[in-house]
Amino acid sequence: MKAQGIPSGSALISQYQTGNLTALNVIKAAVNSKKLPAQALNDKSYLNTVQSQLTSFDNTSHLSY
Repeated sequence: MKAQGIPSGSALISQYQTGNLTALNVIKAAVNSKKLPAQALNDKSYLNTVQSQLTSFDNTSHLSY
């Protein structure tokens, strides 16, 4: 979804951590790129799921392997 301004990998995590990216931003980009139906924008459960996923990335970004 880079064409819609959504970065990938560590850049996505960084943008989320700094508040420049939200779950709603990700969902809007997916709708605009035809990866999700427009109804996803009004689905609070889906929004919460995407938010949880972003939060989990944030919580694990400091781990090293």
